[in-house]
Amino acid sequence: MSRVWVYERLKDGTFVTANFGDGKSKKRIPASSINEFIATHTYSLSSG
Repeated sequence: MSRVWVYERLKDGTFVTANFGDGKSKKRIPASSINEFIATHTYSLSSG
């Protein structure tokens, strides 16, 4: 994932942020947000 892709996901609300302190540099994406994204975008290829 590129930095631009991540910022686009933040802008469209796919990922949420947790704020620590004041200022943009203190924002973090919680693991739960990433785990939810992975869970909803994971699929398996079935043989057949």
